[in-house]
Amino acid sequence: LRPVVVIGVLIGALLPFIFGAMTMLSVNKAAQEMMHEVRRQFHENPDILTKADVKPDYNRCITISCNSALKEMLLPGVLAIFSPLVMGFIFGSHCLVGMLLGAIASGYLLGVMMSNTGGAWDNAKKWIEAGSFSIKDIVQGK
Repeated sequence: LRPVVVIGVLIGALLPFIFGAMTMLSVNKAAQEMMHEVRRQFHENPDILTKADVKPDYNRCITISCNSALKEMLLPGVLAIFSPLVMGFIFGSHCLVGMLLGAIASGYLLGVMMSNTGGAWDNAKKWIEAGSFSIKDIVQGK
């Protein structure tokens, strides 16, 4: 086993975690911007919540969402496209194969883990929304 292959495997195993972290940070930034916009609209026009004839500015929220999706996913896309190119041209084909093997192996496991975690979060949210859990139960130790 060549050392350059092991280096490729280790770097490749790291890439899905970096990509996942970058996308989660991007979603966080977009959500924060959306929250600020919604709060601004509620502050400027409190009747949005109470009167049916007053509508919020949906177009501004759609613009924020689209612009954030385009802008924030640029760096993860660059990582996915250029990391194999850089690895292959600088370190050679053996390191590239190691990187691809490491990325596929850890990326598959990370995808399964994130999928199960997302399902667990969604089920917990639905359980709480159904009224099965309350702060009062926490305080009383139930």
